[in-house]
Amino acid sequence: MFGRNVECANRAQPPTARARARPTARASRWLAYDPLGRLATQAGGTTTRLVYDGDDLVAEYNSASTLPRRYLHGPGTDDLLIQYEGTGVTSTVERLLYSDAQGSIIATTDNAGNLMLNGIDKYDEYGIPQTDSSGHSLNSGRFQYTGQQWIPSSACNLSAHR
Repeated sequence: MFGRNVECANRAQPPTARARARPTARASRWLAYDPLGRLATQAGGTTTRLVYDGDDLVAEYNSASTLPRRYLHGPGTDDLLIQYEGTGVTSTVERLLYSDAQGSIIATTDNAGNLMLNGIDKYDEYGIPQTDSSGHSLNSGRFQYTGQQWIPSSACNLSAHR
């Protein structure tokens, strides 16, 4: 596994979009990648270890080595279907993920179809999640624009393995 510091506030964006995308606190961020180029560890405030099945992220472990969430993918690329919160796989911890034609996650519901958290996820033309007046993301979940992982501490979508 190798690591590198990350500074990717989406440099291709105009200055106003970059300013919206910047994290408010400039905490130390560190991402480590496995030999296949997949994000394996994310550190900065908290540490998250990621587990893959091929290119599909299937589990996250926190610094205490507990399993806070798992993911179930469909047959296509970036075809995320279900997120499980915690160690169980019962319908009570199931979060159904809905995507648009681009593969962007646009909604998350519980097993009864009720919208979770802030409702519908929205993005600007650069893939930056919608924010409130304080600059906090109103979108939920690790997977966001075009089904890619969102790295909030760096304000960028992770698409390095594409």
